[in-house]
Amino acid sequence: MDEIPKSPKTTPLSAGPATRADLLPVLASLARPAAAVAQDAGPEARIVSCQTPFDTALEEHHGIRRDIQTLTDRLGEYRPGMGARAWYRWIETFSAELAQLHGRLVEHFAEEEQSGLYETLGEKLPNLVSRMRFVREEHTWIAEELASILSALDALRPTLPLEPRLLDRAREVFYRVVCHERKESDLIARAYLEDLGARD
Repeated sequence: MDEIPKSPKTTPLSAGPATRADLLPVLASLARPAAAVAQDAGPEARIVSCQTPFDTALEEHHGIRRDIQTLTDRLGEYRPGMGARAWYRWIETFSAELAQLHGRLVEHFAEEEQSGLYETLGEKLPNLVSRMRFVREEHTWIAEELASILSALDALRPTLPLEPRLLDRAREVFYRVVCHERKESDLIARAYLEDLGARD
């Protein structure tokens, strides 16, 4: 598979209000299981799974990759010669699923920014700061590219067939999202192991 081209220099997304505050707290408490947190909260909150915030973050990454797979499969259903009815049904479904992914990623990226994730990663893995900076800068490129594709789909909705270059752009951004989430998961795992090692 071709090497991922470098994204342009961008600034991080501005932090917005977090809607899932427990998703990515700073990694200083990463190794602490949720059961221990619930024990501090009182007996009514003690019946919980022993899941760390690290596990929660990885679950979110897996969910994003599942969304990408759904969209990739949807792209495979497109045929240049499809009839008008099938075309409108396809583009409506694909646009709705793409908009859902865009919203999910914008929220996900904002939560990572607001949580202080990358600052804490930098403290735990100082030798990987340049890599973290590149991964963090991808947030804006991914969000803007998805928004641009959505705008193009709205403009093309009344026409047939779909512009082939738009399909290529969609495939490229899907590939970049998957690679981005894998890189983030790797960084979080390294920091998690570093944190566990420091506690030994």
